[in-house]
Amino acid sequence: MAPKKPITITDLSLQLGLAKSTVSKALRDNPEISKRTIARVKEYAERVGYQPSSLARAIRTGRAHSVGLVLRTKGSNSHKPFLSTFVDGISSRLSENHYTLTIATADTEEGVVERHAELIARKAVDGFVIPRTRPQDRRIALLLDAEVPFTLFGRTGEDAYYSWYDIDQKLCYREAVRHLHTLGHRSIAYLGGDPEYYYETLRSSGFNEAAREFADLKTHVVDGCIEPEDGEKQVRALLALDCPPTAFVCALDRVGLGCIRQTRLYGLCPGRDISVVGYEMTPEGQYAEPPLSSFFVDTYAAGYRIADFLMQQFNGIPAKDLQQLVKAVPTWRGTDGPPTYSPAELADHLKNNM
Repeated sequence: MAPKKPITITDLSLQLGLAKSTVSKALRDNPEISKRTIARVKEYAERVGYQPSSLARAIRTGRAHSVGLVLRTKGSNSHKPFLSTFVDGISSRLSENHYTLTIATADTEEGVVERHAELIARKAVDGFVIPRTRPQDRRIALLLDAEVPFTLFGRTGEDAYYSWYDIDQKLCYREAVRHLHTLGHRSIAYLGGDPEYYYETLRSSGFNEAAREFADLKTHVVDGCIEPEDGEKQVRALLALDCPPTAFVCALDRVGLGCIRQTRLYGLCPGRDISVVGYEMTPEGQYAEPPLSSFFVDTYAAGYRIADFLMQQFNGIPAKDLQQLVKAVPTWRGTDGPPTYSPAELADHLKNNM
């Protein structure tokens, strides 16, 4: 069956018996057209499913009616874990204003910056969504210089005048440490992510701030943990100590999955002998055995709100007035619990059973 031909302004003009210029002005609420005619045109256009041409809008307004999102698709810092629902949220909000989402990809951080510059030069988009922010972010410098609107998913530490949406990651890691301490853990490891990204600054700060609240708590802090293999490696190294951690707090779910795997290889039970906490509540963690305790981040809501902030910037709202910090939801599932062993007892158990 052939696809249905889209309704055009010419079709509306013929059916309503009005000049095309009158129909066009009515659809744009032009004050030259009476309110009665505007209402008549809009009611009929909605009834027959009229959608304005993106090309026509671009010519008329000077806008592309598209928002850009450039993703790194290879390497340990790719955007894959949160991508699907995040894009759904962005697209849902943009579609309400008849905008589209233009996605470009690159293999490296340098390539990501180049894709932004190319889209700006072609005037292919009106603004950008910027995920995975760095303290010194070349994308931001590029967009500020080009005077192109953007909204960050994250912060940089110097973002008082930027539009941003972020999760209160410090709070997450404070909650994780307090929760584990309440359960009885007195030696806790933090397996941090890539220190080049600002999320790591926030997560490690939250962990360290909470740890200082407890005089009886020993901590082990490691950064640069990105993949499950990093979790496995750090479990092997830290459980070999005289005072090993009985709990691991991870900057990323996939690192937590590596911790679960390695603890099992040592004959330890995640959630009983060793506790593990992740972040982002990815599907992989949800279906692990036992399910990984983590923090739920609503990436759909994040994408929707970030797109809304861009729409508001397009309508003249200052970027500095479009900022929001939201809470993630702690989801204690199968990998957190009171420790079976004290740190010293765990060390003895491992020496006697390895």
